[in-house]
This record gives sequence, C-alpha cells and structure tokens, in this order.
Amino acid sequence: MGISKGGQSLKPYVGSKEVAEAYVGSQLVYKAGLPYYYYFLGAETTYYISNNCQLAYYASVTKPAWATTYKIAIGASTGTTSPRIQLFNVSEFIGRQLKFLYRGDPKGYENNLQVIFRRSDNTLIETKHLTFKSQETLAQYTVPAGCARIDIQCIAFNTYYTVDAIRFEET
Repeated sequence: MGISKGGQSLKPYVGSKEVAEAYVGSQLVYKAGLPYYYYFLGAETTYYISNNCQLAYYASVTKPAWATTYKIAIGASTGTTSPRIQLFNVSEFIGRQLKFLYRGDPKGYENNLQVIFRRSDNTLIETKHLTFKSQETLAQYTVPAGCARIDIQCIAFNTYYTVDAIRFEET
C-alpha cells in the first residue's frame, strides 16, 4: 500500500531500496504491502500466501470452477488426519479480528469446519464451529489471549471447503 499524495499512490524509497516500514518515534505510520495483515489472498491470475500460512494435510491452492479468483481448498476423501490450514505467529494479533471467507461443498454436512485457537505449546484454547454455507460467507473471531497458532480444519472426510482472504483486522 503506497502513501497517498493527492490522487497518486507513492511508494517511499531510500536510494534504490523500497522502505518496508516507517515510524514516527515508536508509532508505525507506514507498512509496505497489503492494507491489512493478510495470510492468504486470492486474485484472478495469482495469489498471495504468507510464510506464516502453512497448507497441511490435503490443503492446496486452487481456482474452483465456480470462482473468479484462487482459493485454498481443504478436504479429503480418505485419511486419518483432518485437512487444515495452519496460521503461525498470530500472538501479535491478540484482541484483533481473524476474518476469512469460506464456502462448503454442496454435498457437505453441517459444522464440519472448525477454527481452533492454540497456545505456543499446542494446547487448545478454544474451538469454533462454522455452519455449512454453499455461498461464500465471512467468518470472524477475536483472537483470544495466549493464542500463538490457529488451525482452520475440515473434520469430516468427503467434505470440501474453500477459504480466501485470511486476514487480521482491528476490532
């Protein structure tokens, strides 16, 4: 995201190197990149995935036939481990809103997508269950105290979900 000057959007440079962050005292006043703290964002011809977003156990980036942008697909027909996306280094977002779009396979079942908040030692803080939706729906949850990792996982086989625009926003 650039700095605005009139109708222009400018990127700051020091010499030939683009400025990644700018501070006034200890206050962050500019950060290069997307306007929120995105972990995944699909576009028509490409996508952005953060180093802190791991696709694990039957999760992959795809462009479904019904979609105009790339999505993360999670789900599997067989196996013993629940398909999931793992979001790491989320402790800086405690108290902020985790937001993402999700959509279930029309053949899926209710409450098969979970958002699991975990501590750094992998112990459970809390689990949220999402209701099946055949249209893209916004999910949002406040990141609880002590959270270091979040799993978004599908808990039933033969059920598929797509997830997009995973981000953290101010409440």
